[in-house]
Amino acid sequence: MIVSLGALALALAASGRARRSGESAVAGLGAPVDVSFDRFGIPSIHAGSAVDAAAALGWLHANDRLFQMELTRRAASGRLAEIFGARALRFDTRVRKLGFGRVTGELAAQVSPESRRWLEAYAAGVNAWLAERGADLPPEFRLLRHRPEPWRPEDSLAVIYVMARVLSPVMEPAEDESFAFLRAFGPERTRELIGELDAVVFDEAVELSRATPVSPEPLGKRAEGAGLGSNNWAVSAAKSATGGALLANDPHLDLELPSVWFEARIVAPDYEAVGMTLPGSPAVILGRGPRLAWACTNLYLDDVDVFLERLDAGGRNVLRGERWVAVESWRETVRVRNGEAIEIEVKRTDRGPLLAADPERGLPERSIAWTGWSPSDSLAAFVALARAGSIDEVRAAIAPYAFPAQNLVAADASGSILWTPLGRAPDRFGWDGWLPAPGWRADVGWRGLLPAAANPELRDPAAAQIVTANSFLPVEKPAWFEGDFDTPFRMDRIRERLAARSDWTPREFLGLQRDVVSLWARRLVAALGDVSEGDAGRAAAALGAWDGAMSERGPAALFALVERTLQRAIFEDEAERARLARFGTRWRLLRLLEGQMSEAWFDDLATPERESREQIVARALEQAWREGVARWGEEVARWPYARIHTLTLEHALGGLPLVGGWFERGPFPVHGSATTVDALGGPWRGDAVSVAYGPSMRFVTDAADPAATFAIVPGGQAGHPADPYYDDQLGLYLTGDARPVPWGEAAQERGAVSRLRLVPRGGG
Repeated sequence: MIVSLGALALALAASGRARRSGESAVAGLGAPVDVSFDRFGIPSIHAGSAVDAAAALGWLHANDRLFQMELTRRAASGRLAEIFGARALRFDTRVRKLGFGRVTGELAAQVSPESRRWLEAYAAGVNAWLAERGADLPPEFRLLRHRPEPWRPEDSLAVIYVMARVLSPVMEPAEDESFAFLRAFGPERTRELIGELDAVVFDEAVELSRATPVSPEPLGKRAEGAGLGSNNWAVSAAKSATGGALLANDPHLDLELPSVWFEARIVAPDYEAVGMTLPGSPAVILGRGPRLAWACTNLYLDDVDVFLERLDAGGRNVLRGERWVAVESWRETVRVRNGEAIEIEVKRTDRGPLLAADPERGLPERSIAWTGWSPSDSLAAFVALARAGSIDEVRAAIAPYAFPAQNLVAADASGSILWTPLGRAPDRFGWDGWLPAPGWRADVGWRGLLPAAANPELRDPAAAQIVTANSFLPVEKPAWFEGDFDTPFRMDRIRERLAARSDWTPREFLGLQRDVVSLWARRLVAALGDVSEGDAGRAAAALGAWDGAMSERGPAALFALVERTLQRAIFEDEAERARLARFGTRWRLLRLLEGQMSEAWFDDLATPERESREQIVARALEQAWREGVARWGEEVARWPYARIHTLTLEHALGGLPLVGGWFERGPFPVHGSATTVDALGGPWRGDAVSVAYGPSMRFVTDAADPAATFAIVPGGQAGHPADPYYDDQLGLYLTGDARPVPWGEAAQERGAVSRLRLVPRGGG
C-alpha cells in the first residue's frame, strides 16, 4: 500500500506540469508571440496583434489553470454531475432550469466582430495546448479519469457568466426570502426585515404567500457570517506624494486554490495592459493600460426581480393583463457519472426563466428577471478601458457592458479620478422591486434596461478622493437606483484614513489595504447601551475600552463571540418557528439595536415571558464572557482571536481521501473581519470562524507611472500543487506585502527567468 501510494504521488506530481520554455505551435497565429516569465511565473506576452495575444493567453491559461477552467465552464452550463456524479445533480438541475447554457450561446452570437475574433483566437490557443499535451493532463483529470472537450468561444462567455452569478443573487433571489417573510411575519415586519419601510407590497403577493403550502420540515441553516465584498479607491494628484493619481483595488471573493485571478502583462501594437485576467477569458479584467488604471467593486445593484405567475391549466401560457402569453419550453438531459441520466423540462417566459413551485420552501411558480438575460459585451468594455487615454474616454469605453453591475473607479496619467457605475439598471415601472410582483398585472414590469448614459458619475471631487466598498453611492442616489448595499463601515474607514494625509504613495496604499480597525464593531458596542453588573458588565467594560481593532489577540475575540450570540438570540428563534433559514444580518442587528425595528424581535419565543432589549443584550454579553473565560482565562488582552479566525485555502478536490490535503494550504491564523478594510470573513463552523472570502488579489498603482505598480494573489499563478508557483505568493499575501509589477521591455527583460515562443502552426 505504501509503495502504491508513493507511486501515485509521484505520478500525480509529474502529470500535466506547466511548460514555460521552448516553442509551441498555435493554429491561426498571424506571427510568432514571445513570452517571458518572471520569478513568480507571471508571463509577459509580446505579440504582433491583440488577437495573437489573446491566442497566447489562451495557451498560457490552459498551461497553468486548465482544471479550473474546466470546472468553471461546467458550472456555467450545469454539467458538473458528468464528472462528480449525483452529488452535483441538484446544482446542475438548478443551473439548467435557469437556462444559463442557452443564454451564453445567444450572447456569443451578439458580441462585436472584434470580440468574436478575440474569443476565437483564445479558444484556438487553449486547444493548441490540449492537442500538444495529449494525455499528459493536470493531476485532477487523472484522479477523476476525465478528459476535457475542446474549448469553444462561448465557453469564455460562460466564465464571465459564472462571475456574474457570484456577484448577483440570480441563483437565490432575495425576493424568494422576502416572499417567505410575508408568509411568516406579514407585510409590516417584512418591510422591517428588508429595511425599506415604504416598500411596495402587493396584496396578491400577500394572499399567495398565505395560500402556498410549505413543507413541515425545517430548512437547513444558512451558514452564520457568510458574505462577500470589495474595496476600491483613488486619490487625485492633490493627495499624492508622487504627483500622480493613485488607485487601489482588492475584490473580496472566495479564497481558494488555485487563485481566482491569473496575472499577465500583454504588449501588442493595438493593446497594452497589465493586471488580472480570469482563466477562461481573453483580456485584463482589472488593472491598467499605459495611461488609465481602473478598479471594480460589486455595486449590489438590485438587478434581479421575481414575478409571481398565473399559468393556464396546461401550464403552457402565463397571464399578462387580459391575455395569455406562450411559455417557451425545451427538454435537456443532465448526465450523471455512474448514474442514470435525468431529463428535465426548462421553461422561459417573456420575463425570464420560469421556475416550478417549490414546496420545500413554500414558493409558487415564478419568473426570474435579471439584467444578465440582456445583450452585453463585457470583453469589448475591458479591452476599451486598456486603450483609453484618460477618464474622458471611460463612459464610451464601457457602454457595451450590461452586467454584473460594478462600481468602476478610474485614474488617469493627468492626475484625474472618476467613479461611475459599470453596467445597466432595470427600467422598472409600477413598483420599486423590493418584493415579488404579480406577473399577471399589466401595470408592473420592466421596460428593458436603462441606457448606460443614465448612470451618474463623479469626477475629481473637491475632497480629491473616491472610495467605494459595496455601500451606497458616493453621489446623490438617482430615483431609479435601488440596491442591497453593504453597511458603510469599510468605506467610512477608508475615507477617514485617506482624509488624514495628502502624501499618499502606492506602498502606503498597500498598508491601508491591511487596516483592521472595525468601525462596525465600535458602532455595535456603542449600541449595546449601559451594562454594568456581573459578567455582562465585565464584558461591556472590556469592549468599551477597546479601539475596535480586529487584531490577532485581544478583545476582538470577545466581540466576535458577542456578535454571534446576539444574532442567535435575536433572530434564530423566529427563523426556526417559521421554518426559515437563518436571516440575521449585521445591518438588521444594528437597526434593531438603534431603535429602527420593533422591539418584538428581542423576545425569545422559546420562553413564556416577553424578554426586553436589556435582558437579551445582557444575556448575550454574559454568555460570551463566560465562554471566553472558559476557553482562555480572564485576561482579555491575551485572548487569541486569530486562533478562532483561520484561513484554509481549499481546492475542489480537497475532500478526496489520501490525496486531498496535497491540493490545499492552511489553516493560517489571520486578523481582520468581514467589516474591516482587510476583509477576511466567513461562516462560523462550530466554535470558530472559517475564513472563506477576502481579498482575491491586491493591486495598487500610480496612474502616471506604470512602473509604480504592486500586486499579489493568495496563492500563485499555477494550478498544479507540485509547481513552484502554486503557492509562492502566499507568504507575501499573509503579511500584507506585494510584488512590484514591472512595466516596459527593459524591466521585463531584467526580470525574465525563462522564455517561451508560440509560432503559427507550420512555422513562423
